[in-house]
Amino acid sequence: MSGSTGGNMATGDAKDSKEIPPGTKVVCTTCFDEKIEGEVVAFDYGAKLLVIKSSKNPKKNVTDIRMLNLARMKTLNVSEVSNKPPPSLPCVEHDKIDKKIALALEQKRRAVEKIGINVTPGAQKLFDTINKTINEVKWNGKSIVVMNEVTIDPPYQESDCHGNEKSREHIIKIVRKHNEEESNQPG
Repeated sequence: MSGSTGGNMATGDAKDSKEIPPGTKVVCTTCFDEKIEGEVVAFDYGAKLLVIKSSKNPKKNVTDIRMLNLARMKTLNVSEVSNKPPPSLPCVEHDKIDKKIALALEQKRRAVEKIGINVTPGAQKLFDTINKTINEVKWNGKSIVVMNEVTIDPPYQESDCHGNEKSREHIIKIVRKHNEEESNQPG
């Protein structure tokens, strides 16, 4: 390595340098002889990790962010050392994060509710088939409840559908079609 570590680092080979400040311009050659140029975003000497951004199309303000494993680099050359202080981090919008977490948890909760407990794979498959076209489907023990109007009890045949007459007729058609398709499956 030519040059020293730290703020006075000169241009040259920096593969074993313990510090590469953000904003520094680097040129890397991977173990596959791929040449990668860009600006350092982050560097972790202990993890041998370098994060750089490179402009694919500066006119459209598009950049690639690449995480590079320095253990797999043939060379890492510094072409221009940044003397600027690192850019400040953007503000974290806690409200947005909280909303995303709440939405993700709600989606997971709904997904878990759609898994029947101690039901046969065939029953779960019927539930999933109904749920593809009707969102309001849930389990009540081993019974499938559709729109709080129709209940399908084990063994999940047409005659096991009970509830509102008009809705029940529609659900019977779905059960019939599902059971016919399942009986035509090889295996």
